Amino acid sequence: MADCRRLARPVAGADSNDSVGRHLVAVPVDSPRALRNANYELIALKTHLEALEPKLGAIRCPIYIVHGTKDPLVPYSNMAFMQARFTAAPVETVTIPDENHFLPWNRQKELTETIGKLEALPPTHC
Repeated sequence: MADCRRLARPVAGADSNDSVGRHLVAVPVDSPRALRNANYELIALKTHLEALEPKLGAIRCPIYIVHGTKDPLVPYSNMAFMQARFTAAPVETVTIPDENHFLPWNRQKELTETIGKLEALPPTHC
């Protein structure tokens, strides 16, 4: 069994009613450096994310969420968590099966299409 540290991580678990920052995940000490660093960065943002959470329901602008199902940094269940929080905004999701966290490098086509939808909105849309 790998040597692990329990680190707070501000992402949702499977329950869309959980709060931001509530979950602990075990990050193996021998994990790739990028994974460890990303987790440390998220820990530093925990209080900011918790303060932001109650304000998510007031956002009215269209929201697009693109997420890979095999993301090791932000669990795929986070998509349902965010959808449940954006109660005043239209939310469109793009699920990319078997994809990880590095969508800008691995899935440029899907991201470019999604950004194009945002760019096509009139400036007064929000």
